[in-house]
Amino acid sequence: MAASQAVAVQRDGCPDHPTPVSAALPKGVILPTLAVEPLLRLSARAAGCTPRVIRHGILNRKRKTYMENQESAWNQSYDKGDNFVFYPHEEVIRFFARHIRKRSGVNTFIDRVDFTPPPKILDLGCGIGRHVAFAHDMGAEAYGIDLSSVALDVARKLMQEQMPDAAERIVQGDIRELPWPDQFFDFVVSHGVLDSMHFDIARSAVQDLQRVMKPGGKFYCDLVSGDDSAHAREYAEEEVVSTAHEKNTVQSYFNFAKIQKLIDVLFTLEECALIRRADVINGASSARYHLVLTPVSD
Repeated sequence: MAASQAVAVQRDGCPDHPTPVSAALPKGVILPTLAVEPLLRLSARAAGCTPRVIRHGILNRKRKTYMENQESAWNQSYDKGDNFVFYPHEEVIRFFARHIRKRSGVNTFIDRVDFTPPPKILDLGCGIGRHVAFAHDMGAEAYGIDLSSVALDVARKLMQEQMPDAAERIVQGDIRELPWPDQFFDFVVSHGVLDSMHFDIARSAVQDLQRVMKPGGKFYCDLVSGDDSAHAREYAEEEVVSTAHEKNTVQSYFNFAKIQKLIDVLFTLEECALIRRADVINGASSARYHLVLTPVSD
């Protein structure tokens, strides 16, 4: 909501306290949007309660607007075919082979965990579903979630023959509010996702991810490093993409300290590899951290 717009402040009670949080304001008074939040916070504190009305009101509207804008940006990216990759990433395959199941022949496997019943695996930020498809092909019970409706339409079409309930398992949603019960997943993979959003959103997503993972489960993700030809090894800022590829999406760069802040008290870091790719001819380079984590038990 723009600062020039106005909202009506009503005498809404605080959920933690019977005293109205806007008691100091005349009923129906009109204030600029930017003035509402601090006033409500002050009146909530005066009432001796936490200003949760903010979270349930203005901040919820801000969150919805932000997510709609990001969905639009990613839909435009997928409409252009920017991220139409159908084969699994090499590091995801390596994670499966080390921790879940390794293919040893045409129809034979070496299992790292019990497959009776098959483990439940979530692809967090699944895009068009390439890692959902890979997990399913490897015999796991696969699920996916993504923000982009365009990507999910492709994912469901990709999986509809081999996974009849793809519409129920591959869902659209906010990864900060995962639609699964506590301790539901044995494994989670997330490629190129948590660095494509603001850090506070990624932190909230990791927090809810810990909730849905079983004790002893494992989580693979990768994060872009500033150790490239345009930045520096310790660069850890956020940028809005201005180039045609993934235009208007967020790129959040990581160093090791920022990784620790992302997972602090939620996950234990088991593996951390920084893989750097250099273009010898043109001199450009890029780098990504590849992590394996286990959830910290409550």
